[in-house]
Amino acid sequence: MNNYKQPKFSLQTVLDVRKNKVDKLEMELAELLLEQQNLLKHKNDIEMRLDNDLYKLKVIQTGEINLTEMDQLRHAIRKYQKMIKNIEEKLRLLDKKILLKRDELLFARQNEKIIDKLKQKEYKRFCNELNQQELHLQDDIYIAQAFHNRQ
Repeated sequence: MNNYKQPKFSLQTVLDVRKNKVDKLEMELAELLLEQQNLLKHKNDIEMRLDNDLYKLKVIQTGEINLTEMDQLRHAIRKYQKMIKNIEEKLRLLDKKILLKRDELLFARQNEKIIDKLKQKEYKRFCNELNQQELHLQDDIYIAQAFHNRQ
């Protein structure tokens, strides 16, 4: 009698590797997006400090002039502007990394789907073969019954 156990998918290890790669790429993309969020938050915090110091400088310039305080504020403003510029450059580089990682993830998902589709087709083929075997067995049983009834 035939064994009806579904055969192991011949490319299962490849499918597992591809799924693991997709999972790994998803994690890497999530880390990059988190880094992007943190940089944006940091930039926003610095911009708020910059706006605050620009307002203080404006107030000082309209009132009694304190050169020491004005120099400190100007120095802080230049420092904040430089920090913002550095963060913006990091964000530009990070945006490129994110786009590349998304493309890499998309390609990996497509490869995974291809192998998964092959697995589904192999399973369908197995089911069809199994159905054919069952039909042949039923035919054999009917023929044997008909032969037995004739005798």
